[in-house]
Amino acid sequence: MLPHRSLREVTTFFLEQKRFQIGLEKPIKPYGVGAFTYESYLIFCCGQGRKIGTNDKALSTYCSWLRKQPLPQQGAAFAVAAIAL
Repeated sequence: MLPHRSLREVTTFFLEQKRFQIGLEKPIKPYGVGAFTYESYLIFCCGQGRKIGTNDKALSTYCSWLRKQPLPQQGAAFAVAAIAL
């Protein structure tokens, strides 16, 4: 798998959709996207880290840590995301 091809496919896939969706099966699976990428998207972009189960050790550790944290107050996640940009 060529890294630049994966990046190009995901970028093109993103830019051509009205509403970005990604998954592990066609038609919403771009080249190079596997379970780790999909689960990372669900955890970090869709806010499902408290709900998702994953077989990846690093993602699982993060999700376990996240479940132990207090729920953020309304609007707090947006403020953190805005600072990260």
